[in-house]
Amino acid sequence: MESQRKLPLKSELVIRITPVGNALTACLVGFLGACVIAVKLAPKSAFGNFLDTSEGVLAVSIGSIFFYAVSASSLENFGYPIMKRGSRDT
Repeated sequence: MESQRKLPLKSELVIRITPVGNALTACLVGFLGACVIAVKLAPKSAFGNFLDTSEGVLAVSIGSIFFYAVSASSLENFGYPIMKRGSRDT
């Protein structure tokens, strides 16, 4: 008997990022970029020194995720969704 491989089914649901979602993501990337710049340009400052430790990286990571989630939820509650769900036809 020959084994037949089944192709994975394509999902009919599509998630599209809205301009609000793009703006929120750009703010997150900008903040992370500013943190990297702070470490590179002023490593002996209080903020740069803190970010150069593992605790600082952990704090920035968790804070960024929390801020993104709260901001996305708040924006969706105010009627500005960060993504739209729908079918491939629309």
